Amino acid sequence: MQVNAVRLSEHVLQVAVPTPTLPPSYETNTYVIHHGSTALLVDAGSEDEAVLQELVDTLKAEGIERVTTLLATHYHRDHTQGLPFFQRAYHAPIHVHRLDQPAVIQQIGFNWDVKPIQSTYDVNGLTVHVDHHPGHTHGHVHIRIPADKVVLVGDHMTGDGSVWIGPPDGHMAPYFDALRAIEHSGCEIAGPGHGKALPNPAEAATALLKRRQQREQEIVQLIAQAPRTLQELVSLLYDGIVPDAALWVARKTVQAHLQHLLSGGAITRKYAAATGQFVYTRSPLSSPTGTV
Repeated sequence: MQVNAVRLSEHVLQVAVPTPTLPPSYETNTYVIHHGSTALLVDAGSEDEAVLQELVDTLKAEGIERVTTLLATHYHRDHTQGLPFFQRAYHAPIHVHRLDQPAVIQQIGFNWDVKPIQSTYDVNGLTVHVDHHPGHTHGHVHIRIPADKVVLVGDHMTGDGSVWIGPPDGHMAPYFDALRAIEHSGCEIAGPGHGKALPNPAEAATALLKRRQQREQEIVQLIAQAPRTLQELVSLLYDGIVPDAALWVARKTVQAHLQHLLSGGAITRKYAAATGQFVYTRSPLSSPTGTV
């Protein structure tokens, strides 16, 4: 048995499936939203058909006979590459936000039925809401099941490790908005893309938002000490902390923070022709804490 199923609520089942994702995660959560024998399937990141068949068997054991729709929280392959298997198995369309739709089609091929995601779905009388919240990708969505007070947040939160936000897909300002939406969702359980469910979404989102804001203050303070390049900032913040294999993710996250700080006027940058790199400096209009 390679999949691990956990019931989050009356209508939501979380199934951890081995996928080619980033350490410390080695699994991506597939979610089954069901009412009676009818279900929606959210995210499927494995290409291993033996593993995916185990997931089908898990649904059967739960009395689920029909899957009407396959939803993707975003286009990344550790959330989408198993969707064609389930389309074959259940003859259900794949729904993804229109901004991520081209990337999904490019990844899984043009032979599959991929449609723009809807704002609501009816699962045998159970209402499921889809809210567009970019941040991790332009087309990232949250999926809410109000009857169960559950929200599925994709890669905006995690039950292990940390999330990353970086260009060209990721931007901090909308990500901060996404975290605030989780804070005010009224939900009591958050289902992340990776790791265990979070029992207090508002508290977890507040803590994550605070941590990202503190990271920005660290960056501003480092730049206030001396002009820094992107690589210098990554080294100062992450050397010896992040595994070498994940440093590219740390680099992208720092890039996203720098873009956010530049847009807010807390820092400036200039091009150093001698080194061929941008150097980030403190804005003359900023306060000691980096605010304008």
